[in-house]
Amino acid sequence: MTDAAPRRRFEFRQFTLSKDADAPEQNQDAAAVNAAALAAAIADGVSAGIFCGRWARLLVDALVASPPDVDDRDAWRAWLAAQRAAWRAQIDVSRLAWFQKAKLRDGAFTTLVWLRIEEPPRDGVANSEPAHAPDNAGDARDAHSERPVEPAARVRAWAVGDSCLLHVRGGAIVGRFPIERTDDFGAAPLGLGSIDLNRDELVVFARYDAPAADGDLLVLCTDALAEYFLRCDESGASIDWESYWSLSEAEWLARIEALRNARELRYDDTTLLLVRLVAGDPPGQEKETGPAEPKLKADPVAARDT
Repeated sequence: MTDAAPRRRFEFRQFTLSKDADAPEQNQDAAAVNAAALAAAIADGVSAGIFCGRWARLLVDALVASPPDVDDRDAWRAWLAAQRAAWRAQIDVSRLAWFQKAKLRDGAFTTLVWLRIEEPPRDGVANSEPAHAPDNAGDARDAHSERPVEPAARVRAWAVGDSCLLHVRGGAIVGRFPIERTDDFGAAPLGLGSIDLNRDELVVFARYDAPAADGDLLVLCTDALAEYFLRCDESGASIDWESYWSLSEAEWLARIEALRNARELRYDDTTLLLVRLVAGDPPGQEKETGPAEPKLKADPVAARDT
C-alpha cells in the first residue's frame, strides 16, 4: 500500500505601494491569494485605461477563486464575459465627466500573472495530464549544490503582459516568467481588456510549468520591481529574499522609497507577493502573515480610480 503524499500549504507575505505614496487610492495594482486552493495572482492596471485598478482587483479575486480554463476557448470567453459584466456593473455612468465617458468606450487594461500549486495524487498514481514546460521552467535541482531534489509538487502559472513570477530555490532564481531579461522590458505590454474590442484573439497566455520543492519561494511582482530584481540577478548582486519576507509594512515602504530615490527602481505602482510552499497542516488552518492589500469597495464609483 502506497503512503499518501503529505499535504502542503502556502505561507505568504503581501506588500504594495502606490506610484504616489501620498495617494494610495490611486494604486492600480492588485494581488490575491486563495491559500486553501494553493492559488495566487497579481495584476498591474495599465494607466492609459479607465478604472484599471478595479479591473485588476476584480480579475485577481476571480482568478484565485474560480480560475478559467484558457485551453477551452468557449469556457474562457464565458469567464471573461462574466468578469467584464461585473466590472461594468460597478461604474455609475451618470457620475462620469464627459472625458471619462469617452475613455469608458475602450475600458480598462491590466497585465496579470497567476499560479496554482498541484500536489502529487494522494493514491500515488501518476498524474496523466501532460506538462507544458517552457524553456525558463526551474528544474528540480538544488540551487547551490546542483544535486537533484525531490519535487514536492508542481507550480503552474499563466501570464499576460509583464507582471512576473520569479521561482527562487536556496536563495537563487531558478525560473523567470514570462520576462527573462531586463532587456525585454520597455515596450508597451499587452493587457487584458475590460471591454470586448474584438481583439481577444490577440491575447496569448505565456505558460510556466516546473517542479516545486518544499521551501521554494514564488515571487510575484509587478513590472518595476521585477525589472529591479532581474537587473540585480544579471549583475551578480545577491538578493536577500529572506529580508523581504521579514519586512514590516513600514520597512517595506522605506525600502521602496530608498530604491526610488536612488533611481534603482522606477516610479510606478509596486506590488510584491511572496508565496512559500511548505509541508504542514491541511489548507484552511494556516493564517495570513504580513499586511494585506486593502480591497477597494464594490459600490458604484465615478472619478476615483481613473
